[in-house]
Formats: sequence, C-alpha cells, structure tokens
Amino acid sequence: MLDTAEDEITILNAWPDCAPTSLDAADLPDLRAKLRQLSESPPGDPTYARLLGVLDRQIHDRLLRLRPSLRRAALPLSREARSRSVEMSDALGQLAECHLRLLRVMPAPGAARDGLQAVYRRFEVCVLAGTTVPPKLWLRASEMHRALTRCAAGNAKAPGPAHDGRLIYTRLLALGCVSPEHLSAQEIGDTIDWLEAAEIPVVLHDDRPREADESWYWVELKHDRGPQQFARRLPPSRPGVMVFSLAPLASHALANATQLAPLPEEADSGDGEAASLAALLRRIADQFSGSHKRKLNRRSSSYRVKVCTGLPDICRLIDPTCAEPPELSDWMVINESAGGFAIMHVSGFIEGIVSGGVIALRADADESWTICLVRWSRSDNPEHVELGLQILSNGAQAVDIAFRHGASNPVRTVKHALLLPALPALRPKFAILAPAGSYTARRFVLVAQTSHVYITQGRLISLDLRTATVELFQFDLDPYPI
Repeated sequence: MLDTAEDEITILNAWPDCAPTSLDAADLPDLRAKLRQLSESPPGDPTYARLLGVLDRQIHDRLLRLRPSLRRAALPLSREARSRSVEMSDALGQLAECHLRLLRVMPAPGAARDGLQAVYRRFEVCVLAGTTVPPKLWLRASEMHRALTRCAAGNAKAPGPAHDGRLIYTRLLALGCVSPEHLSAQEIGDTIDWLEAAEIPVVLHDDRPREADESWYWVELKHDRGPQQFARRLPPSRPGVMVFSLAPLASHALANATQLAPLPEEADSGDGEAASLAALLRRIADQFSGSHKRKLNRRSSSYRVKVCTGLPDICRLIDPTCAEPPELSDWMVINESAGGFAIMHVSGFIEGIVSGGVIALRADADESWTICLVRWSRSDNPEHVELGLQILSNGAQAVDIAFRHGASNPVRTVKHALLLPALPALRPKFAILAPAGSYTARRFVLVAQTSHVYITQGRLISLDLRTATVELFQFDLDPYPI
C-alpha cells in the first residue's frame, strides 16, 4: 500500500492548470516516477484507482500541450523534440500498463476504455514522430478490447464507457490501416481529428465473410501485429482472428470530401485548406477500400546517391541561372524497383522531410536528376532516416506558373514549380509539380527560362496527385488567351 498516497494526490492536484506551452524537462520524468511508484502498489488498494485517475489526467494534459509541435514536425526531429516524444510515449505506455493491472483485478468498462485511450494516444505519438511501434502495443490493445467486451456483456448499466472504448479501438485499427507512415505529421493529425469526429464503430467478426472485397481487414488478437488487408494476405484459419470491414468509414470519407470540395474535373478549386483536406479524405477512402498489393518486384541494392530535399531547393538545383546551388546530402539506396527506391541517410545536413514531399536524387554527376515523391518515412533516432520513394520523372525543368480565375481577378504567381516530361506508361501529357494549394483555376500561364525566356498557356486536364506538400497535374497547351 502507498504510505504517501494522499500526499501524492494532493501534490498532483495542486499542479498548475495553466502550464507553459513548452514542457518543463522535469515534468514528464516526474510523472513517470509516480507511475513507477504506482505500479509497485497492489491494484486492489482503494488509493490505486484514484491516483491512477489523477496521473491519467496529468499525462493527457501534457500530451495536449505537446501535440501541436508534433503535428508540425518534419524529419529528422531535433534531439529535444525526439526526447519529448519518446518520454511521452514511454509515459503513455506506463499509464496503459497501470490501467491493465487494475482491469485484471477489477474488470470494468471504464478501466478498459481508459487503458485503450492510453494505448491509442501512444500509437498517435509514435506515428507523428515517425518511429516504429513499441513492442506489445497491439497485444495490449487486443487484451483490453477483449476485457471491454466481457465487461460490457455483463454490465448493462455502463453503456457509455463501453461504447467509448469500442470507438477508441475502432480509431486505433483505422489509424493502423491508413498506413500513417505514408502521411505527413500534419496529415496524420488531420486524419486523427476526422476519425474522432466520425464516431463510426467498426464491427468485429469471428468468421471470415464468404465474399471479402478490398475493404476487409483482419487482426490476430494474440499476436503483436497491426491489422492487415485481405488483399495482401488472407487471415489464418485459427481461433483468435477477428475480421472487419472499413467500407463504412471509406464511404463516410468520400461523402465528407465531396462536401468539402468538388473534384478538380468538376469545378475550379476554391478554399485551399478544404481542398487539401478533401484530397486527404479521398486518399484515406482509397486506402480503406482499395487493393495495395505491391505490383513491382524490389531488388536489394547498395550504392550511394546525392539527394536534394524539397521543391524550392530542387528548383534551384536544376535552374541553370541559379548562382547558389543548394546543399546536397549523401544517401544509400538499399532496394529499388522500376517504380522507386528505398534509401537511408548516410551523411550531410537534412531537414524538412515529410511523407508526401519531394526529393531529387542521382548516383553520378553525368546523370539527370530523378524527381521522386516521398511515399513513406521512418526515423527512430535523429541520426537515422529511411525513405520510400516513388519515381515521378527522370528529369525536370524549373518554371514559374500563374493562375487567374477571370479578367476581374488578379494573377496569382507560383514560383518553385517543375515541368515534368510526359511518360507514356504513367501519364501521356506534360505535367506540373507545384507546391500544395497552387492550383486555383483550370487555365494558367507557364514561364520557363533557359538560354531564352519561354512563355506559354496551359489548361489543366487532371489533378493526379495532391498531398500536404505538393500537387501534380497534367495539362495541354491552350492557344486561347486568358
């Protein structure tokens, strides 16, 4: 029994409600020390649940203060940001274990709900920081959900905590299925906000459906592994495997996207933030209901490449009139296919890397620069960054573009754009790779400068890609004046 439990509660409740936005370095370690002390006491002690509730509120309060900076983060995280994210992840892991100890001796929907919330928030911190999921996270989530199901079956008086707990588990499964490593931290934050507003529960089934489309996933409750899609691997035929469909969430995402912004083929783009969120929701819907089997074989490789990160620096890099080329970094190609690469950072300064961003790479100085989209990113420490890349073009030209809705609207100029050549296997027309939010009208003016200035007009055919960082659209030459 805790001899000083009442003192601990008094101290924790006296913690300032309005703490500074920047976390005190001693704050989370102090809370973790209290969790360690709590974990050594018997969970059946009357003070255990009360002190655990106080610690739960304090840790989630610190998470609310840390979350905005994590959602703005790019890889690699600074040492300070990395330290804070690791400290928060570990604190949430300890909190989940304390809830699980209480749940095992005093089963109740509220305890299961709070434990699932701690696990879900830990997963959130890990994916925002670009780190791997800690061991036993999925095992703990499955155990708590099974306990929640048992408690809810025998306790009709507590539908609220049981319902909330099921929604939390739904969000955890959905966030795992959306492949957050393919999203930027900003997009992950937007996805989490959307999932929490949707409140659409996922129904878990013991039996595999007779006809499973690509929206069906499965999770093995006794294995420490996240949900997997039927299209990539069929579930094993043994007890403890639950299956579920994300079709309702996919339909809800498409409906929300249509409300936010129409497709580019239907009308000109309006509100930039709404259009970006709509594009994200369409990608989420595709992830939930589309097949994502690898179509091209990868082969192991080991050779160095030079890399330039970010659209502005790439434009400076390939612009022959630029007098100050950007700084390059060295990376190692660890595997490749006809469609892309996986690379690992070796040396050189890097910053601002996000999933959905772009980089340029080449192995030899006499080669053209290959323009790639960052499909996924991982960084378990500030010195180690891995990227998965999708090839967009072998070669590009730096251009400026300008949009205007009509004669009464001023021209909006966009710098740091790339003109990409047509690729018969991927896109039949020339394309523009520009910063996200550039596209505001179907017609635009393009200005390129090499040995002479070249000006032409274009008309958008299709918006093929939109992430939080860039957008890519194909166009035709337009002979009619704007």
